[in-house]
Amino acid sequence: MSSNGRPPLALALVVALAVACNGSSPHGASNTPDLPDGGARPTPTATGTPVPPQVVEGFFVSEDSDAWVAHNFKLQKAWRNVYVVGEPKLDTVKVAPPGFGPDAAAAERKVDGQFPTLQAALAKAGRGDLVLVAPGEHAGFVLRDTPGKADDGYLVIRGMGELGDAKINRLGSNPQWMVMLEGASHVVMQNLVLESTGDASASRAGVLLSGDFPRTSTMDVHVAFDRMVFKGHRVWGLHAVVANTVLVQDSIFTGSVEEHGLYVSNGSDDWVIRRNVFSDNFAAGLQINLDPIASFDALMNHPKMVGQPPPNGSRPWVEPIIVHADKVFGKSRWPDGVGLNFIIERNVSTHNGKRGGAAFNFAGLSQSLIQNNLIYDNAAGGIAMWDNANSFDYDITDRQPQSLDEWKPERYPLFGCRNNLIRFNTVMGDTPRAAIQLRNGSMGNRVYGNIANHGRGMGLEVFADSVAGSDIKGNVFGRIRMNPGADALASLAVALPPAGEAAVSADAILGEMVAASNDPWIAPKGKTMGVADKRPDYRPKAGSKLGATVDAAAPPTDFNGDKRDKATPGAFNPAP
Repeated sequence: MSSNGRPPLALALVVALAVACNGSSPHGASNTPDLPDGGARPTPTATGTPVPPQVVEGFFVSEDSDAWVAHNFKLQKAWRNVYVVGEPKLDTVKVAPPGFGPDAAAAERKVDGQFPTLQAALAKAGRGDLVLVAPGEHAGFVLRDTPGKADDGYLVIRGMGELGDAKINRLGSNPQWMVMLEGASHVVMQNLVLESTGDASASRAGVLLSGDFPRTSTMDVHVAFDRMVFKGHRVWGLHAVVANTVLVQDSIFTGSVEEHGLYVSNGSDDWVIRRNVFSDNFAAGLQINLDPIASFDALMNHPKMVGQPPPNGSRPWVEPIIVHADKVFGKSRWPDGVGLNFIIERNVSTHNGKRGGAAFNFAGLSQSLIQNNLIYDNAAGGIAMWDNANSFDYDITDRQPQSLDEWKPERYPLFGCRNNLIRFNTVMGDTPRAAIQLRNGSMGNRVYGNIANHGRGMGLEVFADSVAGSDIKGNVFGRIRMNPGADALASLAVALPPAGEAAVSADAILGEMVAASNDPWIAPKGKTMGVADKRPDYRPKAGSKLGATVDAAAPPTDFNGDKRDKATPGAFNPAP
């Protein structure tokens, strides 16, 4: 034994991995009642078998984000018109064809129109067109609806030059939102910096994205943000409400003064959020709070809900409203306070949360995939799953069940984060809050192959109302807490690790990584922010016991996009 009474590091890591990989802990399942068959609101009568992948009605479901993008974003082959915003006057311009990621080879073509402002260009442009934003500083815009036919493809708004050359840093016609996409669909924004002042006078958000459900009767927007920087906005970098089928990739969200970097709300579904950096935001880096109260407020503003009882925040009110809205609009096709079919992968979240809120703060996120993310040195939680303390469930979740006899259908929460796959993430820090937390009806979650240790806080914290259907194995955790009542309901889980002290400290785990540190992931670069040349390296060292294989199915690639040859915990392959 070591001098502090703990086993030597190598042995401790072996012990920790062995316990983590063992699904038959003292908390393993013994009873086998089952979770439901995949509605938007699973009702956990109990469980005992792993929750299978569910069909999400109306959406393309895949663990491959490239396949999701190819299915949902069918860009046109060529531009219908090319418009330029700003100076100098151009008759022709070199322009790359439609696409995501680094621009393909550009070809010369004529300019079909040139405008002094984005607002003026968008009064002319529609689906199939490219709006090129010339280097310089520009005012924002408001776009409602997108002219054109489905076959025309997407309206693309793209910055010219290097990232940072074209900057939107002033409000347009809206006094709060720098860019407002309200009811607009099939829009792509690329290679643009949206920057405000970083103080109390800043724009409310860089972008407000809204499906405008009461007016449009749809949440489907098909909007993408590709290679963007959202910096220094007063409340949020990007705020989305009632917006389905959205891609956010290769972007930076930093310096939100009051709240979050990216905030997805009001029952939005069907997103891919990948390869982004969330850094130095006052609250959460990534906030996906589907917000049942705000969702049902939006629903009740729709003309087809006239005649229904007015909201009163109670469960007896909301249950028949859910049934009625499903019948009128179809399941998941209205703002229902639940977010389905998200893929959240290969992101970094760091230096967020001084106000509170987790680096990834999720409420109502369900049937989604969270994998290969790096979360480090945040001031509050790591990955938090809950229900936003909504009034429909508050009386239930505020008084946790203490026995199997108390776990009855009338006590099952309606909302919470359900049936998610949380796998092979690295979550490190030293705060009093948990690295991974399941609470407020967050049931049926599969938690596999993560490295999660918050030093002073919990590596894993599970509340009693979130035990049912939990399948937690193959992880390297810090301390584990089962909150009062959770032990009594352990038979409702597929597998739970034993509660108690971690076999290995956070410092010991960090010492097994190549160059783990709290250094920034982003830094000033060119005319904007970019990934820092010198940044932490959270890969396990070659030969580290963190490179041991765990008993859980890993993603085919790691954080860096490199092929995984074996299922080693955390977001990274071990260093060669």
